[in-house]
Amino acid sequence: MITTDHGCTDETSRQLIVEPEFMFYVPNAFTPNADAVNDVFRGYGEGIKWDTIKCQFLIDGGELIYYTVSS
Repeated sequence: MITTDHGCTDETSRQLIVEPEFMFYVPNAFTPNADAVNDVFRGYGEGIKWDTIKCQFLIDGGELIYYTVSS
């Protein structure tokens, strides 16, 4: 609520929704050689809705070499 020098008043309210912070990490390499260390490529995160994930791998020239969608 606010009041002017002349005694006029006004008020307003708004709902503020604060989303939780999130963290997302994707490794820049993996070694799928069945040694149980870094065998699977996947992103990790907290505070993320995992509805659908799209992943694509491009070579330096921008050519698409792998694409996957999981839901």
